[in-house]
Amino acid sequence: QQQQVERVKKWLQLRNRDGDHRLQVEERRRKREEEARAKIDEI
Repeated sequence: QQQQVERVKKWLQLRNRDGDHRLQVEERRRKREEEARAKIDEI
């Protein structure tokens, strides 16, 4: 029973890390789009 709990905890940690990574990718993509838009406005 204890091993099962440990395995679930580990799995949740991995899933959370994956979610964090996806959030970071989204943030980076949004920043890039905003910078591109700003450059277009400057021209």
